[in-house]
Amino acid sequence: MPAVINTVIEHVIVSGPDNVTLLEALAQLYSHDGKYDRALSMYLKLKHSDIFPMIHKHNLYSSVLDVVVDLMQLDSTQAVALFLDKPEYFQIETVVKKLEVSKR
Repeated sequence: MPAVINTVIEHVIVSGPDNVTLLEALAQLYSHDGKYDRALSMYLKLKHSDIFPMIHKHNLYSSVLDVVVDLMQLDSTQAVALFLDKPEYFQIETVVKKLEVSKR
């Protein structure tokens, strides 16, 4: 799996970071390899709607605190539901501060 991932990464570098097909392939490869944080990063870049089920399925709550703004931009309804559903990971004050900083 790592060799295939590295090959796809090389193709992304050559073809450019906007190659949706390669980024989707890379996200799926990372998922199959159990590297969910990297898959999450790819899916965020792609603005993929299945990111929220992936967060729940693989308990990636601690990985998404740094991408609160990106999640809100992707789907604010699902993002707010996620934040409110998991207060042990998302303190409302912290989420609000991140959103305020992004407005500046």
